[in-house]
Amino acid sequence: MLAKNSFFFFILFLTLIACKAPASKSKPDVASIAKIKLGPYYTVVNNDANTHALYYESPNGNQHISKKLRFIVINLENSQIVAEDFFVLNNIKWLNNSQIEYLTSNALFDNKSEPIKKIVNVTLPNN
Repeated sequence: MLAKNSFFFFILFLTLIACKAPASKSKPDVASIAKIKLGPYYTVVNNDANTHALYYESPNGNQHISKKLRFIVINLENSQIVAEDFFVLNNIKWLNNSQIEYLTSNALFDNKSEPIKKIVNVTLPNN
């Protein structure tokens, strides 16, 4: 009888383990990542292929327009940030599915430098 009960509990145990829900491997929500990095005021523009999303800060009514604004580019497949920097207001855009163009400058920090045009390939590692 003991052997029968042990066998029953062993089968029950195996059944319960087999029915266990698989571990969740969900990706982080990209909007949550953007809100953490950029704050509540941001704009998002996906590339045409919908493989990457460009999130950039939008100045709210209380911010001066010369404030340094930040952007991030997120790979939508794995929710990883692949590029981030500061930019000059209204001077950031997708050139194509893999490159963004923006103006940045030390002037954002010292008011002495001219803006610099940068082009970043977001499909290359370590931008």
